[in-house]
Amino acid sequence: MLTTHILGYPRIGAQRELKHALEAFWNSNRGDESLQDVGRNLRASNWTAQEAAGLGFITAGDFSFYDHMLDHAVLLGCAFAVWLHDRPV
Repeated sequence: MLTTHILGYPRIGAQRELKHALEAFWNSNRGDESLQDVGRNLRASNWTAQEAAGLGFITAGDFSFYDHMLDHAVLLGCAFAVWLHDRPV
């Protein structure tokens, strides 16, 4: 049996929903909870699409609202203090 997997899935959305939500958030036209909802919905639709495609493993942990490299640096505890504004992770 062949098992298929992908390393990541485009996080911006088919209609660039994440881009539009981020720009609205940055312009104070959208609140934090609304932005979180967009992210939640995109992750769910991405997982559903991967499952429907018959992938053996669904990618997880590949979503980022903006800077995936910084997100992973913080996750792994190797971000510079200046990025964290001297706050513990």
